[in-house]
Amino acid sequence: MPVERMSPEHLRELLARLTAPDRAEGLLITAAEKAGTLTGTMLAESTILLWPGLVDLILVSEEGQQRLAEHLPDRRIPPSGARWFAPATDPIGDQTLRKGQIASPSAVARLVDRALRARAATAPAGLAADAAALLEPGRRLRVPAAPDRLQLLRDRNTALAMELAQVQRLLKDRTGRLDQVERELSVARGHGARMEQELAAARDRIRALGTSVEELTRQREAAHAEADQYAAEAEQAEAELADAVRARAHLARLAASSDASQTPQARDTPEPVPADFGALIDAARDRFALLDFDALVTDLACALDHYPQAATWRRRAWDALSTLHAYAQARSHRQPVCDLLAYCRSGAPDVAIAPSIIALGEYERVRSDARFRRARTFPVPAEVAARGEAFFGAHIRLGSGRPPAPRLHFLDDTSNTGRIYIGHIGPHLPNRRTN
Repeated sequence: MPVERMSPEHLRELLARLTAPDRAEGLLITAAEKAGTLTGTMLAESTILLWPGLVDLILVSEEGQQRLAEHLPDRRIPPSGARWFAPATDPIGDQTLRKGQIASPSAVARLVDRALRARAATAPAGLAADAAALLEPGRRLRVPAAPDRLQLLRDRNTALAMELAQVQRLLKDRTGRLDQVERELSVARGHGARMEQELAAARDRIRALGTSVEELTRQREAAHAEADQYAAEAEQAEAELADAVRARAHLARLAASSDASQTPQARDTPEPVPADFGALIDAARDRFALLDFDALVTDLACALDHYPQAATWRRRAWDALSTLHAYAQARSHRQPVCDLLAYCRSGAPDVAIAPSIIALGEYERVRSDARFRRARTFPVPAEVAARGEAFFGAHIRLGSGRPPAPRLHFLDDTSNTGRIYIGHIGPHLPNRRTN
């Protein structure tokens, strides 16, 4: 019977049938997994008769069993068992059948016999009368002998004893579990007490560290202020050094021109520099024929325009590019200079940057780290490197070491193609300090 899917109206009808005080038939309701076996046993047993209107077997699902329990909490169907809803004529009343009793034909037979005995003296009515009319002529209804009331009480006592034993085992298990939980709780309380002590000590330590942090913070702020002051002084010194290098170059050009027949054209002011890095790179492409800018990402250089020191960095970048071009020209004319650093130290008239801001290579830690090496590898023509790319370790410092610490990376190929390749103008490329 699909109790779990019954409409409220049909469910009320079933509940009314179960609780009717004058119900004439006995109802055996089960949700056992082997209920089908029980049905076959009752039908096949020659001594058991399912008589319509006398004894009915109702099979329900576990969901239906739970739904019935919600409405009949005091008449529950035991798990994997059955419940006998006795008819009004049964003096014993309701009875529960455990899992083992369901498989016993004798237990079910006793229930049917009781119902038969109670009804044997009365004529069948309703469905029972209809069924009786279909019986073969002369067939008589088997009337069982009156059961032994003492045996019934013994069976009931046995069932109750089994139920009590089961409850006692459950209670024992729960008591053992409770003892275990109490032991665990005792251990947890001990841990909690120790944790409280450790927490109190940690709080004291945190307060002490807080005082130390405050002092260290004040020292750090003072150190940062001092470092900022030194950095500003260093930038000022580098700016003055750059001015001095340009002035020396200007004087060198004047001295070189004084020996010629033409009147020297002195430049009293530095050569103007484009107003942004994009224009600076475009002007450098047009002016410096021996410099190659194909690998350069202009956007990285343009990002420097947003900083307050951008004008100083553009001035130094222009001086660096003009010096690189002059160095490439000197190499093409086979002047005795081995590299850019030696050329800047030679005092040549076209040198506009100080040797101190030039690095002809990177540290070993940078060269050996794959991530840092890749960041300094740029594409070049096949005549420079057969694989189409090369490591640009040489660089010129355009600004101080404070972020973004701009740098210009280049590859000196004057001994081969006669050109210098510009790979990067922009913020400092990643290394162990910036990464």
